Amino acid sequence: MTDLLIAGARASNRDRDRSFTGHPHVVKVLDAWLRERFQPGRIYVGDATGVDWCTLCWAREHNIPCDPLEAPWADLGDAAGMLRNEWLVDAAPPGTPCLGLPYGESPGTRGCMRLALRKGLPVFCADRNGDVTPILDPCDIRLGRRLRRA
Repeated sequence: MTDLLIAGARASNRDRDRSFTGHPHVVKVLDAWLRERFQPGRIYVGDATGVDWCTLCWAREHNIPCDPLEAPWADLGDAAGMLRNEWLVDAAPPGTPCLGLPYGESPGTRGCMRLALRKGLPVFCADRNGDVTPILDPCDIRLGRRLRRA
């Protein structure tokens, strides 16, 4: 077992209901990739709607420890999300894989992936089809850029 850091896009305006079943692509990645490849012992994740919430529900369903880390929005405003992402990356033990699920621009998700790369964590990116690609170069994390296959 290994720990795992998940960085994911927030829910779009149309699915802000924090629905676990509203994100089948996330469930597909978690079921197929995580359980087969990493069998996570603990998952590090934020507390946003979308991927974070879906991951928390999935972890609870599979009895995997997962304590979401809140961003202090009221105290720090727009800077809170990136600061929370720094805390997540700092909390992850050395060697913890980071799986990013950036949909659309996802600046916070991509920023967290860059932080993980800088820390030397292995970083992977999943698309909506469930395909997971290793990220070896920070240039592959640019906003809106199509990821190159490693």
